[in-house]
Amino acid sequence: MTSLAEMVDLLIKENRQLKRALARTVKAQGSGNLGQAAKALSELQRRLTSALDRSPSTWRPRSTTTAATSTPTRRKVTDPDVLERRRQALVKARAAREARRRAASQ
Repeated sequence: MTSLAEMVDLLIKENRQLKRALARTVKAQGSGNLGQAAKALSELQRRLTSALDRSPSTWRPRSTTTAATSTPTRRKVTDPDVLERRRQALVKARAAREARRRAASQ
């Protein structure tokens, strides 16, 4: 199976060939409907370039919520009883996770 980088390189190479062929055809036949094809090709080129330039780690989907509809910040829990129950639950969860890991490795 070819890697993504190889596939992108092939697409770029094919795009260059298509641009050259379109330029030759436009020169040979004049404008006509080929002007629209040239515009469509340049639009595809622009979209491809912007997609390749965009880093996958920086892309984020647009948020549909606004600041007014977001949840308010929660206050810090200071009750000693609640804190102790949370600590116990965390210890229990860690023990269960460790048991699952041991069972999976055997």
